Amino acid sequence: SSGINAEWPLRPGYVTGIKDANVIVEKENVEATFEKRSFSVMLRDVKGSNFSLSIVNLNGNIVPDDSNVRVTKTGFTVTLKKEVDKMWNDIKVKKEKSTDCDSALIPLLRS
Repeated sequence: SSGINAEWPLRPGYVTGIKDANVIVEKENVEATFEKRSFSVMLRDVKGSNFSLSIVNLNGNIVPDDSNVRVTKTGFTVTLKKEVDKMWNDIKVKKEKSTDCDSALIPLLRS
């Protein structure tokens, strides 16, 4: 499997992730789910493959109804509305040093 890496500029109020997939992504092939502390974006039929980007254990609560994914010409933008208007030091809560693999945060699963 290969990964979709997104940049996550952090600012008060919102977190926006931008991914240039370098392929045409059709709006009807993008599905997004937002929960208080996680989100998932599924891209279907991108050059014959399906991909997903999921992040759990976000650094704070988000407002799911005010969060969204917007399709661009060659990728997508995820905007997360923060419940509390403050800066996050990262997109997700970092675990203490551990040798365990964080299986809940596999940024891209090829299905």
